[in-house]
Amino acid sequence: MSTELDHLKKQVARQQAAYDACDPGSLPTMRRMLAEAWLPEVGLLLERVQRDVVELSVEHPPAVGMRQAWSRYYQVFTALGPIATGVRDDATPDERKAAAARGLRSVANRLMLVMIFLTAQLVAAVFLISFMLSLFSTFNPQTALSGEQLEARKLVQTHVQRIEQIVDREARIAAQQQPAPAASATAPTNSSPTAPHDNPNVAAVRGEIEGLAQEKVITRRK
Repeated sequence: MSTELDHLKKQVARQQAAYDACDPGSLPTMRRMLAEAWLPEVGLLLERVQRDVVELSVEHPPAVGMRQAWSRYYQVFTALGPIATGVRDDATPDERKAAAARGLRSVANRLMLVMIFLTAQLVAAVFLISFMLSLFSTFNPQTALSGEQLEARKLVQTHVQRIEQIVDREARIAAQQQPAPAASATAPTNSSPTAPHDNPNVAAVRGEIEGLAQEKVITRRK
């Protein structure tokens, strides 16, 4: 058996001891849940490395298998590094558990930060999707105006407002200059208007009456 394989076995045993010393029960609720979800994944990687070590326990282990085993061990070492670095080989069981608890708390804090970051990204994505939907729900590309058209519309609107102000000012001036109606004006009545007539000629009427009187006198004498 090669020296490299012996060294790999020692390192795997050290990582296994650090993994066995982990106890997420002392962590807060949210961090404990994250640690309990993370530890099984690390345990699965550790079992694969141990299986590779067993398969390589021959007189001349293949180089390809050794590279594969070291690659998987690197994954385990990266995951358990904050825990395994604080666990000493000559430490008592209580010291080992205390060191593993500190390392596991550090890992849980990192997982908490990752979860907060992912949650913030999810909330931002939902907000952006809602904003885009509300924006394009009232947007019609066929009736949308270009920048030049909007500028022309603004100029026309300004010109129309100026004309309206001029017309209103002239109307107020004309209303102030108009004379008030006469106070002696008679109110309209419901009676029908009288027909116009000429004044009678008194001299002509008197002449006709005198002529008729003379004719009667002459007639009586006859």
